[in-house]
Amino acid sequence: MNIKDLRYQAWQKLKENYVEAFFVTLIYLIINSIGGYIVENGPFIISLALFIIYIPLTIGVYIFYLRFTKGNKVTIDMMFDGYRKRFVKAIGLGFMLRLYIFLWSFLLIIPGIIKALSYSMSYYIFDEKEDLSINEVISLSREMMKGYELELFLLNLSFLGWVLLCILTCGLATFWVHPYIHVAKSNFYLKVKKEYYDKELISAEGYYQD
Repeated sequence: MNIKDLRYQAWQKLKENYVEAFFVTLIYLIINSIGGYIVENGPFIISLALFIIYIPLTIGVYIFYLRFTKGNKVTIDMMFDGYRKRFVKAIGLGFMLRLYIFLWSFLLIIPGIIKALSYSMSYYIFDEKEDLSINEVISLSREMMKGYELELFLLNLSFLGWVLLCILTCGLATFWVHPYIHVAKSNFYLKVKKEYYDKELISAEGYYQD
């Protein structure tokens, strides 16, 4: 999988239709800023409640960008799909992912990073596979990502310069960088998914031929 191609395709996709991505980023940053302020200054119970409620918003942003990357018709309110559909399941998925990653990181940092990469397709799968349980979603992400963890790590690393640009521009560049990263990672998921199911099909054909 070519990282340059993933980024180029993401860049082209954003150039075609940037308006919705801009407003999703704007709304997300506003909510994130307000929530961050409350978490830092409010009582623990409110901070915990906000943390839990914030999970479906994060999932909704992933859902928006996945559909955006597919070329589907998208609307800004799709970023709130995590609240409208399977709200409890969305919170459960976010909680379990954080728990698993924390437990692995508690052992050693490197295994925690690897597992975070391994589980990183879960929010996309959550949108596409509504019938799967939380653990099935996480397991499928782990299966899909076998052998691709390093590639995703390098993709993330390739955006380091853009993240620094966000800092240097006092956050202004975020309105392009945030969608850019999300579209590139959504594209990564679509390619990993295709390769995974292509392998599954070949394995199944080989099984039946035997």
